[in-house]
Amino acid sequence: LSKNIGMCCLTKTNSNILMWSHYAADHQGYCLEFSASETTPFFGEAQEVKYSPTFPVVDFFTTPHEKQVDLLFLTKYDGWQYEEEYRIVDHQGGPGLHEYPAELLKSVTFGLPMRQEDKEKIRQWLEVRGHAVKLYEATVHEREFKVVPLEVP
Repeated sequence: LSKNIGMCCLTKTNSNILMWSHYAADHQGYCLEFSASETTPFFGEAQEVKYSPTFPVVDFFTTPHEKQVDLLFLTKYDGWQYEEEYRIVDHQGGPGLHEYPAELLKSVTFGLPMRQEDKEKIRQWLEVRGHAVKLYEATVHEREFKVVPLEVP
């Protein structure tokens, strides 16, 4: 089942230090912000992940197919709740890279120690896309354990 389904994992926060540590190469990566509503192509299909202390129980003979997908692909261990994750489960396009309309990319946040060469590559990539995108640089909050994006030119 999982070989035929594509999945895009997203979060609703860009300020969680653990997220930057786990998914952005220990803060060296970047974070993309997308514009999305329920009617937005692709991103409008995002579904909230449910967190649980136990594995979901799926009876492949009696559980409706849609419910099977929810249980298998939208359930995670409750220790990961800080991720505030959403997932797009793609049955039609399947796995692999997918394009989205350029205007849906709202911003890019550069990680704390991101190399200057990498920032320049992203800037060049954004210029070719032909759509204005805000740029931010991650900084550390002075009193809290969180990342604060500051807009850069």
